[in-house]
Amino acid sequence: MRAVEEYIDSCSRLEPAIQSNDKTPIWDGDIYIYDNTERHKVEDFSALVRLQIKGTTTAESSSFRIDRVYVEAYKAEMGTVLLVHQQREGSSKLLYAILTLKKINALLQQSTKTIKIDLTEVPANPPDFEKELIRFAKERRAKPIENPAPEEITDLVNHFKDLKQFLDKDKVEFVDNGVKIELKSFLSTITSLENEGTVGWRDTFVYLARKVLDLTILYVKAYDTLNLQFELARYLHHQRLYHLIEDYYLQALKEYRERAKTDSTYKADVAKVLNSLGCLHSETIQFDAAKDEFKEALGIYMELSEDNSDTHLSNVAMTLTNLGIMNSKCGQYAASETNFKQALEIYKELNKNNSCSHLADTALILYNLGTLHIIVNQYTVAEKDFKKALEIYKKLAGKNSETYLPEVSMTQNNLALTHLELNCYTEAESEFKEALKNFRKLAEDNQEVYLAKIAETLNHSATLHYFREQFITAESELKEELEIYKKLAKDNPEVYLWKKADALLDFAYFLLLKTKRKEEAKQNCQEALDIFTELAKKTPQRFNHYVNIAHRMLNDIKKST
Repeated sequence: MRAVEEYIDSCSRLEPAIQSNDKTPIWDGDIYIYDNTERHKVEDFSALVRLQIKGTTTAESSSFRIDRVYVEAYKAEMGTVLLVHQQREGSSKLLYAILTLKKINALLQQSTKTIKIDLTEVPANPPDFEKELIRFAKERRAKPIENPAPEEITDLVNHFKDLKQFLDKDKVEFVDNGVKIELKSFLSTITSLENEGTVGWRDTFVYLARKVLDLTILYVKAYDTLNLQFELARYLHHQRLYHLIEDYYLQALKEYRERAKTDSTYKADVAKVLNSLGCLHSETIQFDAAKDEFKEALGIYMELSEDNSDTHLSNVAMTLTNLGIMNSKCGQYAASETNFKQALEIYKELNKNNSCSHLADTALILYNLGTLHIIVNQYTVAEKDFKKALEIYKKLAGKNSETYLPEVSMTQNNLALTHLELNCYTEAESEFKEALKNFRKLAEDNQEVYLAKIAETLNHSATLHYFREQFITAESELKEELEIYKKLAKDNPEVYLWKKADALLDFAYFLLLKTKRKEEAKQNCQEALDIFTELAKKTPQRFNHYVNIAHRMLNDIKKST
């Protein structure tokens, strides 16, 4: 860790911000970038990049393997920097990889649970590393963020406004008046920042928010920072900035526990933080810790719910849902099912008493149950779950289409797939048709997400029409699927080129078997083979299988001519 800090510190515009006691395994900190090379002043802050540090004492290697789930987290953050400190037999070497979004998409083509990442030794001249990092940060800053979390932003900004008003009161005294001026300046900037919805805006907001909180805790003893601390942690959690969250949650938990000793009203806050910690540890695959936290939170909420308070009962259901999701991740499907069903019963009662205020929660649990029952091959039970969830989502979408139409579409699609497994073709056809209609509507505003959903649904629908010997319809759907993947592969080959090749194979197979257009089938198959052959050179474990399939199909076509 020290070697990494020293190297980054040797770059005049960079500042390491490494969490020394961080236990979350995805990031270890950030690298701050400043416009000014002389002093790292807050007003000169330019950008930051996420940092992952690994150490190894094994044989010298120019690569390192990382769990797939962490690489997917790097993708959600629009890239990261990986630094590996290699130490063996008295020698020490620092290796790195700047993982841009393009590189990450290519890495994720590997089919293994761990992803092999090629590394190079850090430049002997640190400014060369600095220039490369600044270029990467500039590219990353402009990317739109996937999870803007508008409610959390509003709550957080309101807390900062409250702090600003508190500081404006004459009675607030500072030992160091310079800190007061600095803190008020940061608060003015935070509360006036215009949300651009980009990574750069979000990173600037988080950078300033953390500076303000740290200064307030140190210098403004009269201000209770506990709610601000928890709201900032909640926002960071929504943003999946795992390396920044745990300390805030643990500090809040410690303080809430202390207050609960003399004031029982703080018990709910203890459970609230435990629930959040459980979600954090579940998401970062620390399941033992998550289970303990969820169980303790559940015990507190169940004790509080003895007064039949709707709030505490809904918190019991929420915690059961979180526990169910975690148990499902662990493969403990029976326990997961029990958790979901217990939560479902609570929400049913709450909906009776509270004018259906928990309909969305009910639908989500039914959807989760349907997904769970598909995993364990209980398709008839899954059908009932998805039907009930779909009915609720349609009702909610009638009042708020923007929020619930995606849920309607996904549930329709899953119900159609369930009916396909049950050979209920008429029902499946109707549901695929409706899901396609909704996905097309959603794609008008968000092609990047929903064009791929359209293509997937077209493929499933074509399978259905193939089974029903409706070959003209099946061909039309396969052709449209292929055209979509051609477009997506052109814009983002790292993600969609293999999908295009797969669609070419599907279309070639259909043309050969059902239309006897052998020459066209041969052309599609050859194009797919060429793509998979190139892909297999980089990631053979993932694509050799597809190469073999394409070879066999091409030979079959040639034999039939």
